[in-house]
Amino acid sequence: MKLKLFFVPKIDGNLRKVSLSVGIGEYLIASTPSSLSTWALGSCISVILYDPFKKVGALSHCMLPEPPSPSESDNKYVSIALPNMVHDLERLGINRLNLHAAVIGGANIFGFSGKFDIGRRNVSKAIKILNEYKIPIDILDVGGNKGRNVVFLLSTGEIFVSYTTKNVFRRSLYGRAFNYRSTTP
Repeated sequence: MKLKLFFVPKIDGNLRKVSLSVGIGEYLIASTPSSLSTWALGSCISVILYDPFKKVGALSHCMLPEPPSPSESDNKYVSIALPNMVHDLERLGINRLNLHAAVIGGANIFGFSGKFDIGRRNVSKAIKILNEYKIPIDILDVGGNKGRNVVFLLSTGEIFVSYTTKNVFRRSLYGRAFNYRSTTP
């Protein structure tokens, strides 16, 4: 049974209230009837791993593809979080061969290219690791110039994604606010 993706204009408020929220640099593992969520994915990505037979899954919110030095072990890095998720699921008795994956996010909000396109690099790193683990990717909702909010229902394997608007509000280092409007359609 594959994961299923649904695009919604807005995440239902009740669903948002009952889901376990995953912050930046975190991942959570849960089982049915729980739901997992993460919010405001820009260049960050969420990797979802799911065993449809046991209805157990994990959701991450990763910020960068890999750490600047090998001694770092923070789950904000795709190269750290994804192996940790697989290992923890296996420790709970989940067979890696039963896992299905989704990769969501990796937007290029500010139009950077090359090594500065963090979203693309995050997605590439996740795909590489999932392929190494031989975990099939059922859903790949990546790129673009809009952020995403995600809710994952473990009871059904359904993933709900809502896109943020083109206008991205940011705060400067000095506390002054400014608006940034993407120049791409």
